[in-house]
Amino acid sequence: MYKPFDLFSKTNLCIQKFRFDDWYILSTKYGLLKKDTIISPYDVTLNNMKVAERKNWSENVFDEIQRELPYESHIYIFASEKYRQYLLPNLEEAGFTCNVPLKGTGFGEQIQYLKNRY
Repeated sequence: MYKPFDLFSKTNLCIQKFRFDDWYILSTKYGLLKKDTIISPYDVTLNNMKVAERKNWSENVFDEIQRELPYESHIYIFASEKYRQYLLPNLEEAGFTCNVPLKGTGFGEQIQYLKNRY
């Protein structure tokens, strides 16, 4: 579902360059998705959700990450602020090392950053 999106395709190039052991997708509707999971298109985004809904989504994704990844894993997050806002503090508090290469950039800046680097 995400392949046609420019930001996803540029992020995918970055993932290939770094040769990460594994990677996942943060989905508003489905939570944490394995990279090969096929889903139907949907029209839901955290950008339209209230704070309580985003916090609940983050807690659910955090639980999924804890089940999937070994304790103290190093995680790169290529997601916007709304997706990181409540998730990142939980991950760091739990002992995960988080790197956010696109921190502080808007959507257009993210695509430009990835185009220039990868």
